[in-house]
Amino acid sequence: MREGSDHPDLQAARGEVIWGIRQIVSDAVRSGSPLRLDRELHVVDDAGDTLLKFAFREVVNLNEGR
Repeated sequence: MREGSDHPDLQAARGEVIWGIRQIVSDAVRSGSPLRLDRELHVVDDAGDTLLKFAFREVVNLNEGR
């Protein structure tokens, strides 16, 4: 699946990816769906080359308040 948006720089793209992952996980929790933290989102350039990669499990804190 390819979705996307344009950003002025990698920092802006990074913020969007982190927000997006947290939104996806939040929606899964609210709906009772599996979290599927084994997934990744990638930031790519116009040529399709990966610039940044984010694993869901690295973005979401599941420490349960510890």
